[in-house]
Amino acid sequence: MRRFFPVVAAAAWLLLSSFTIHLMGDSTMAEKDLSKANPERGWGMMFQNFLDEGVKVINYARNGRSTKNFIDTGDWDRVLGAIRPGDYVFIEFGHNDSKESDSTRYAAPWGAYQDNLRTFIKGTRDKGGKPVLLTPVARRWFKDGKLDRECHGDYPAAMKQVAEQTGTPLLDVTTATLDWIEGLGDEASRPYFMHLAPGLYAYAPDGKTDNTHTVTSGARKVTEIVCSLIGKQLPEVAAHLTRYDYTVSADGHGDFMTVQEAIDACPDYSHERITTIYIRKGQYKECVSIPHSKFRLHIKGEDAEGTVITFDKYAKQNWPGLDFPVGTSGSATIYIHSSYVTFENLTFENSAGEGKDIAQAVAVFTDGDFLFFKGCRFIGNQDTLYTYGRFGKDGGIKCNYFLDCYIEGTTDFIFGHSIAYFENCIIHSKKN
Repeated sequence: MRRFFPVVAAAAWLLLSSFTIHLMGDSTMAEKDLSKANPERGWGMMFQNFLDEGVKVINYARNGRSTKNFIDTGDWDRVLGAIRPGDYVFIEFGHNDSKESDSTRYAAPWGAYQDNLRTFIKGTRDKGGKPVLLTPVARRWFKDGKLDRECHGDYPAAMKQVAEQTGTPLLDVTTATLDWIEGLGDEASRPYFMHLAPGLYAYAPDGKTDNTHTVTSGARKVTEIVCSLIGKQLPEVAAHLTRYDYTVSADGHGDFMTVQEAIDACPDYSHERITTIYIRKGQYKECVSIPHSKFRLHIKGEDAEGTVITFDKYAKQNWPGLDFPVGTSGSATIYIHSSYVTFENLTFENSAGEGKDIAQAVAVFTDGDFLFFKGCRFIGNQDTLYTYGRFGKDGGIKCNYFLDCYIEGTTDFIFGHSIAYFENCIIHSKKN
């Protein structure tokens, strides 16, 4: 009973504080077609990773949008129809409003641009929403080593005037991103943008130079800048901000699309701080290895049942190019050789199946010390969980701690040399 009321209180707080942030903007914010290994990312793709489960993000931004054609194409009507009382609407335009040669997009800064912003603000407030204006992300325009800080002309100033006149919160993303780019300089800022060498991407086989749009690292940095401004100016949203060192998302909405890439990016021999990895829901079919140098990690899934690391190796399968089997130790989905690692809300699965032609098929192989599994699921048949590790640095037997976990299997499905402590776990034998 003592655990019940805090859980209910937390759930009630999330319910009361839940709201949606609707993103309106152009290609610097928009979703991207990731076919042909396109490395371009809009910062709106990353934004959800910086917010807790009390906030939902819907990204209505589109490539080529200005305040004018966002209205003319019906995008604004879609946003307006989705706004609920208490929701936020983030409004970022300016890149395409300046296209004087394109009558479908052009909106003069001191005329139609301001009028359209006022339309967005009034419409949002009429629906009980909370509008927020964001000046446009800076262009990376250098000349003779000097950054052009007037890359957006009068548009940031025009937006600031509307914000002041209407009492609308404003995040000055233009100034903040100019400061970031200028601080890096011409050469060091290029890798954050679409500066692609020839032959690296099927998306742009001849290479590409684009000083407006960002790759993954650039989109993440812009998101961090936006969140920093939120922290100073929007306390209700700031209360929901969170941060992970790396986010994995199979659909491209993170720093990496595979778990192994995130592991490889973690610092080696980190003695002072914990590196955090957040894995978005999805099925990640890969064999993962955490080497002994990658310790002090906290790897958290979005949802235990929906965040699945799976592979299908099995003991009687031969090593690639060789004529002998991988054996029990070679059949695992994930190898954990590191110590001081926490795993939370994840499913580890070996999907090889069972039978005499399969034999052992390990889901998790642990060889580290002080490993903590919380709210995880271990799915397999024979030899699902192999706590292999014997002796730690102090000569003692290595320890694994399992809290609120589910482990299933058929034959000897929990085994090994380590000390394994199970608290409030479900251990399910699939055969009698």
